[in-house]
Amino acid sequence: MKRRKLILIIADVILILVCIIQGVISGRDGVITFSCPSDIDEIVYESPSENFTLVRDGDAWLGGAKKYPVTKTSVDYFIEQISEIRALDKVGSLGNAAVAERYQLDDAHKITVTAKKDGKVLRTLHIGKEAPASSQSYIALDDKKDIFLASGNIRGTFSTSLSSIRSRSVWQLDKSAITGVTLRPASPGGNVLAITKTSSGEDSVWSISPSENQIDGAKAQAWFDSLANLTTPVWHDEDDLGGTKIVDAEIACGTDAITLSLYEIAPDGDGNATYYAKSSETPYVFELASYAAEKFLKTAEDFAE
Repeated sequence: MKRRKLILIIADVILILVCIIQGVISGRDGVITFSCPSDIDEIVYESPSENFTLVRDGDAWLGGAKKYPVTKTSVDYFIEQISEIRALDKVGSLGNAAVAERYQLDDAHKITVTAKKDGKVLRTLHIGKEAPASSQSYIALDDKKDIFLASGNIRGTFSTSLSSIRSRSVWQLDKSAITGVTLRPASPGGNVLAITKTSSGEDSVWSISPSENQIDGAKAQAWFDSLANLTTPVWHDEDDLGGTKIVDAEIACGTDAITLSLYEIAPDGDGNATYYAKSSETPYVFELASYAAEKFLKTAEDFAE
């Protein structure tokens, strides 16, 4: 047998052995999927910086002792991560304090998320640090000691706070149901602006007070539409943030009367005023961006033909 042929045969045998060994290893230490039911109705969140509980309320989710509305998309993503976890490899044990600290699964660093249904614990997920490779994290499950390298940026998903997942929506109204808006300036002598719309078939009849000017229905309709959705960049728990009330607004929407009181804090060194408000639609004080505040600072001249 020629030497070259012998070398090729030996190389083929070695390659086959490598494949066999890899197959055995992968069969023994392959990906493990940990699943749990996704009909979760309570999530308990614990981290070194903050603890809070999220509770399902019908189709909505509420968070914390004050039951703040939270964004459903955030909770849906939490549930998606919790209900199916792909463990790629076992890397250590929580029984070794040094190992637990290395993977940030010690009490000083870990995030613990407990999912429940009707008070029964479905899963407890302990989350350590992100792995050097992208979209991987170190985790432990339930009361087990095993530390796993898991697929997905689980640490990034749960590195959050109640404030960051709170809903920013103050109200969402049906545009077509808005039939009137009244603005009452807080300053003495300010003119009250009232615009109403009466529909008759496909036509709308507009009226405005004060009535010195003819109203442009298209401008009024665009303003009504802009008031249908209101969001805030920042919520506040304090009832009094200082500043001066500048206007009271009332929106007639169907049989409801939505109210808002707008306050202004004097401009800072950069010349920017801060606006915050109180509304019948939420018990919490909230800030408004300047463009949103300006929607409630209209005059009759803004709607003139």
